[in-house]
Formats: sequence, structure tokens, C-alpha cells
Amino acid sequence: MFARNCLKDCSELYSLAGSSLEAGLDAFQAVDYGTANAEISAALDAPVTCEDQFKEKKGLVSPLTQENNNFRQLTAIPLAFMKMVQQ
Repeated sequence: MFARNCLKDCSELYSLAGSSLEAGLDAFQAVDYGTANAEISAALDAPVTCEDQFKEKKGLVSPLTQENNNFRQLTAIPLAFMKMVQQ
């Protein structure tokens, strides 16, 4: 039951992350880099929080570790592009 609740929470976190990424893209296109950076950075919280939930119960391993790592790496790319654009 604990793992199921973690998965449900992760689903909600990723749903919010999707909304943050969309808002970040909108802000980037409007040349509002501060908001874009904040929204995309907020999306980076999803995989970390998701992974941390599974660590709360001893012996439970997250079945989403690879997906969480992939999401984190892919979300870091637009942040790097924004830094380049701002220079």
C-alpha cells in the first residue's frame, strides 16, 4: 500500500511538473527568463521528491529511479540553453 501511495504521489508530481514546463516555455517565448527559469527549476523537484518518498520506507526500492534520472537530465537541458541565451 505504501508503494502504491508513492506511485500516486509521483504521478501527481509529474503532472505538476508538466504544467511547470509548459509555463516555463511560455515565459521563455515571452522573453521572461526569470519566470522561465523558476518554472523549469520547479519541474526539477518532481523526480527528486518522487525518489525521496520511496526512501522513507526501509527496504523499498523506487521502480522509477531510471525514469526520475532521465527526467532530471532532460529538464536540465532547457536550463542550460537559457543560461546561454542570457549571456
